[in-house]
Amino acid sequence: MLADRAAAGPLELTLFDGVIGADWSWSQRDEAMARRILATSPPSARTLVVAGNAHTPIRPTELGVPMGARLAGQRPGTREIQISYGGGSFYN
Repeated sequence: MLADRAAAGPLELTLFDGVIGADWSWSQRDEAMARRILATSPPSARTLVVAGNAHTPIRPTELGVPMGARLAGQRPGTREIQISYGGGSFYN
C-alpha cells in the first residue's frame, strides 16, 4: 500500500510519539500523540497513521482512550486497522 501511495507522489512523514511527563496516564500519552498528528495534517488531507494495535481503536478500551478514538472524534470517517503480528519477542 505504501509503495502504491509513494508512486502517486511525495509523502509527508510525521513522527508523533514524544516526551511525556512521568505522571502521565496512558490516555494522556495517546491524546498528545493525536494532537501532534492533527497539528501536522490538515482536515482535508488523507492520512495514514501507523501505530501499535493498542493505540489504533476508535473507541475507548480497557486501557483508556486511545489515539484512534481521539482522532475519530476530530476527523469523522477515521477507520482502524488491526495488524496480526507474527511470533517473536521484544523488550519494552
